Amino acid sequence: MIDGRQVGRKSLSGSGDSPQIRVRVSAEVMTVLEHLAEQEGTSKSMIVRSLVERELADRSAQPPRPEVAVQLELHRRIIPKLLQDPESIRAIARRNLEQARSRRQSPMSQEWIDEWQRLIDGPDSELIQMLIKPGEHAIDMRQMSPFAGALSDAERMEAIVTGRALAKA
Repeated sequence: MIDGRQVGRKSLSGSGDSPQIRVRVSAEVMTVLEHLAEQEGTSKSMIVRSLVERELADRSAQPPRPEVAVQLELHRRIIPKLLQDPESIRAIARRNLEQARSRRQSPMSQEWIDEWQRLIDGPDSELIQMLIKPGEHAIDMRQMSPFAGALSDAERMEAIVTGRALAKA
C-alpha cells in the first residue's frame, strides 16, 4: 500500500503487493516464451520472472568476460532459429558433432560432445536452457558448441558486436 492505496497485484506467495513491470517483446521472443511455458507446464510470466532474476543475480556478481558475452549472444541468436526450424538446426549440430567425434579429443571434450548429443536428441527446453545457462559448465559447453553454421555471417557479426558491447556495459 502506498498512502492507503492498493498498488500492484498480490504476490505469488500471497504475502503482499507484487510490483509489476510491463515489457514489449518481439514476436520471436513471445514464440520462445510460449514454447517454453508449454513444455515446462508454467506461465510465460513465470519464465520471464525466472530469467530476469537469474540475469540480475549474474550481473551483480561480475561483468562477463568479452569472450563469454560473445558466446552467449551467439547462442541466444540460435534459439529462434531452433524453434522455427528445429530439424534443420539439429541436423547442423548432429553433423558438427559427428565431425568432432572423428577427431581425436580429450576425455573432457568427449564428455561435452556426449552431453551435446543428449541435448540435441532431447527436449527443446533442456537444449535451450544450455544455450543460455549461466555458470562455468555452460560456458565450457558453449566453447564446444555444435552450432557452427547455424547463423549467417551477418547474424554472427551482429551477435559479436552485441556481445562485446554487453561485456563493456
